[in-house]
Amino acid sequence: MGFADGFRTGYGIVADNQDRELKKTQLENAQSNADRSFGAAEEDRESTAAYRAEDLRIKNINAGADAEYKLGQLGIQKTQAETANISATTAQTKSDRLNDPNSPESKKLIADIASQEAATASSVASTNKTVQETDVAEGNNRATEAAILIDDVFTKSKSASGRASNSLSDDLNAAYDGTKGTILSMGTMLSDTRVAGEQAVNVYIQDLQAGLEPEMSSQVKQAFSESLGLNDSKALGRQVTDEFKNAPVWMHNKGLIIKSQGLWNVQADAKQNLSGQLYVFVEDKDGNEYPYFPPLTANRNNLNNKPLNLTLTEAVQATAAVAHMGNAIRPLLKPLAKQARIQKLYGNRTGDNGEEEFQTRVSSYLETNRKAIQNGDNTYNMIGMDVDMSELPAGTVLSETQVATMKNNIEERMLFGSKHITDQDRVAEWLESTTTNLKSAPFSPAKEVDPKKPKRRNEAPETPSNLGALVPEGKWSPRLVSELQGYYDENNEIEDQAGLTALLTEKGWIK
Repeated sequence: MGFADGFRTGYGIVADNQDRELKKTQLENAQSNADRSFGAAEEDRESTAAYRAEDLRIKNINAGADAEYKLGQLGIQKTQAETANISATTAQTKSDRLNDPNSPESKKLIADIASQEAATASSVASTNKTVQETDVAEGNNRATEAAILIDDVFTKSKSASGRASNSLSDDLNAAYDGTKGTILSMGTMLSDTRVAGEQAVNVYIQDLQAGLEPEMSSQVKQAFSESLGLNDSKALGRQVTDEFKNAPVWMHNKGLIIKSQGLWNVQADAKQNLSGQLYVFVEDKDGNEYPYFPPLTANRNNLNNKPLNLTLTEAVQATAAVAHMGNAIRPLLKPLAKQARIQKLYGNRTGDNGEEEFQTRVSSYLETNRKAIQNGDNTYNMIGMDVDMSELPAGTVLSETQVATMKNNIEERMLFGSKHITDQDRVAEWLESTTTNLKSAPFSPAKEVDPKKPKRRNEAPETPSNLGALVPEGKWSPRLVSELQGYYDENNEIEDQAGLTALLTEKGWIK
């Protein structure tokens, strides 16, 4: 059985689960819309009947008044005066009845509005259904196309004898580029970070089976994110506008771009249903990145507030399917893919395979890292660093094992884009430092004591002078930190007083 066949068998169960969930959502939307439309129509029929009865009664009265007028042969002037009076009275009556919720006119108007709202809701539901169907179908298509690409180079590599020809190198690089961003990204599947993630998932599952209550590590959440296709969202690359209801208000319409997303705070309940939050990294024009934290959603799309109906079993199945395929292709494809990537990035097609230039650059990065650790510099985002290495104390002399690990990390990053500090770790580091800064950030200056006033007029300030004193300790959530930090500049000074005041007032912390 080929790789593509294995994909359809191993990963198909996940797509089936998604499709079943989509059909269930469609049925619920259809029932909701039908109920709303029927209610509006029924109310419309009742209100219309009452309206027509009242209209007939008024017409009868008017007919009698008209006959009485003819019989009395009133003068033109008197008729005009009474007509003007009747018109004014009728207008007032109509206005009063429209303002009276129990009048036929008002009920008719309400029924019309309800009918329009039902039609709008039905249209929105239909649009959301179409978007969800499209997302699911496109996601499945991208995954299948990626499987076919990898299957093709896997088959061709069987006769490569350990060396990649120019033709095979072209095919391998095409497969690398063509699968990027999908759940079957060849670069991700071949990387050591993916192997470590799969091993972490195995440990997590074993702990669950042993009756423990393990927390998902950063590696587990990253592996699940990749296997579920959360990193393949159509939101990536989009600008954050006011359509992004889960993004903090300060991010709206500022030219910020969605860069990445994945599982952040996620739990499985007694029935193994997953709930929690995503992280979404946005980037400004200067390359600075900030996360925010929308809920997990039905179509893996942070534009939608519908809770995600996904079980831990489905997440494990998806990860296991991708792991099975990765284990099948790595021994053969990885050394050939490394040759192809090195030749494309650092060599040429006329004899230079790029290996010498590649190793020179690796050595340069390695030496830069070694000096940074020696000097006690901030090494957190340096190429080749993992979390443990980034926390080494100043003056540390790297062992041979540490040097070899760092060298391998650098090579993996240069060839396959592997980050050895996960996005989840980056979010955690950002939260820790940003929360600390915000708690000391000023809100409003303390009231100054006037020595000329009596002591009883010199009470302590009523308004705290910083956010740490103002915001209750139990309220410091990731979402709040993301909302607050946009109102301060890089020097921790208030940048948007009006926006900050509005947010704190909305939370009830200031009056």
